[in-house]
Amino acid sequence: MKSLTNLIFLVAFLMPLSLTAQKKLLIKANGYFKANRYADAIDLYAKSLEKKRNISVLSKLAYCYKMNNNMQMAEEIYREIVHEERVRSNTFFYYAESLMSNEKYDQAHEWFLKYAEANPEDERAIKLAENCKVVQNLHPYFEDVLVKPFEFNSPVDDHAPVFYNNKLVFASDRKSGPNLMKEKSGWTGRDFLKIYSSDIDSMGGMRAPHPFAAKLNMLNKNADNPSFTAKGDEVYFTRNCDKSSKTDEFNLQLYSATTTNGKSWKNLKRLEFCRFELNYMHPAISPDGQTLFFVSDKGGGEGGTDIYISKRKKDNTWAIPKNVGPVINTPENEGFPFFDNEGNLFFCSKGHVSYGGFDIFMANMLEDGSFERVINVGKPINSAADDISISFMAEKNIGFFTSSRQGGDDDIYIFKIGEDEKESWVTHYFERIEQKEAAQRAADAEVLSIRNPLNITKLKLEEHAKELKAEQKASQTDESMHGDKLTPKGKDGGA
Repeated sequence: MKSLTNLIFLVAFLMPLSLTAQKKLLIKANGYFKANRYADAIDLYAKSLEKKRNISVLSKLAYCYKMNNNMQMAEEIYREIVHEERVRSNTFFYYAESLMSNEKYDQAHEWFLKYAEANPEDERAIKLAENCKVVQNLHPYFEDVLVKPFEFNSPVDDHAPVFYNNKLVFASDRKSGPNLMKEKSGWTGRDFLKIYSSDIDSMGGMRAPHPFAAKLNMLNKNADNPSFTAKGDEVYFTRNCDKSSKTDEFNLQLYSATTTNGKSWKNLKRLEFCRFELNYMHPAISPDGQTLFFVSDKGGGEGGTDIYISKRKKDNTWAIPKNVGPVINTPENEGFPFFDNEGNLFFCSKGHVSYGGFDIFMANMLEDGSFERVINVGKPINSAADDISISFMAEKNIGFFTSSRQGGDDDIYIFKIGEDEKESWVTHYFERIEQKEAAQRAADAEVLSIRNPLNITKLKLEEHAKELKAEQKASQTDESMHGDKLTPKGKDGGA
């Protein structure tokens, strides 16, 4: 009896401690959530759910996965909670988004309409429901497109590729080596973004990526989205500023630097129209260096992040930026502009008709600075995943873009349009990648053969099935000749 009393006392004593620890865990997780440190919040929410199932925690965990581009996990969690009585209606919308990103358009259409029924004032849901029907009949803008992955994609994010001085220059948060002063990004839980480059030779050989320029990259700050003038003597890029905002955030700002040899960079400066309280990102300099497109969350636009334009003045400073307007910008987010030498603006958006997530679009700029209708460039460049940051080489039939279509993280892809007019590094690169892919398929088949002791391939199984069918048919014909049915089925009698 005494031992039972002690046990009851012990349980009564430990329960408040357990509840207090659980509460502290959620407070910490919610703090990360509010600070957009989704990767950190994921681990804590998962630990909390080991103790007790909680709809609010599950909803936040799903949102964290969504914001880290893991739409598969987001869909699975939203599917678990979307039928709960106490779930908030915005869960319908997020669930529909994750379904759309996983190419489940009919189901996404249904859940967007359910959200619209609960929130008739929100026009986004009706538009996205319509998109789920329209995208299934979109035709690609570019014909005869061949796409291959960049062979040095990492398991984390690689994006914003551009061709410069026989290099593929891009941004990545891949591991950059040990450094006692190095911190991790709270948003992703990984290294901060750096600008890298991979040297390309005339035969399509690529060298392992290395940091592009120490002047541009900075410890514990994101450096991203390089954009070079056609002459190659100037670069524009994004980096966290050195001064914090009133909300104690180091917002993204636009910087420029110059070079005389393409190797060492100097005259680094923050663009004069940038304000510390706002984000300025994704610069795209026109080929002639006189027009700068970029993205900002500054107020007064169409909503979300918008694309802006600024003209270079005679004193080499930049004019006050202007919003490019509602043909391009929508109430959702736009980003990653690229302006080619034919006057076409390419960009990504969640607000125009898309396959899911961000898609890549284009619009031609007219002489008065306005834009023609926006066109979805279609598959295979776009997919149900996020597709962003397209750029072209001067030849225009060769380009690069970023997509999260494989594994959820951002990867770089190289594409060419039509047949090669002349042999180039891309010709050799594609041939080499195709050879690698063929070798991988052969290796996979060999593994399958080892696992299958009878060595029956799918083709052999199909052939065997045909043989059995023929034998069965012959047997049926023989039987019919000795019975009442003298006419085989499918000829003058029978169905």
